Amino acid sequence: MSDANVFELAKKEKVILLTRDHHFTNSLRFSPKEVYCIIFIRKGNLTSQEELDLIQWFFQAFPISNFEGHLVTIYKGSVKVR
Repeated sequence: MSDANVFELAKKEKVILLTRDHHFTNSLRFSPKEVYCIIFIRKGNLTSQEELDLIQWFFQAFPISNFEGHLVTIYKGSVKVR
């Protein structure tokens, strides 16, 4: 699917868009206010297991309601919110 189609589906369902695709960090094109929120996993030297652990850490450490309408970038051990 194209990025635009993925975003339209996420908008329709008002879901969390969890992605490693940096294109979704362009808030002018993909506004996080139009979906529940966008969570961008910052690329790095992560194994698949480390990536899963990072996502689990994030959802356990923070209430997702804090991020509604925001772009969230998660790094190994830290979070940036716009």
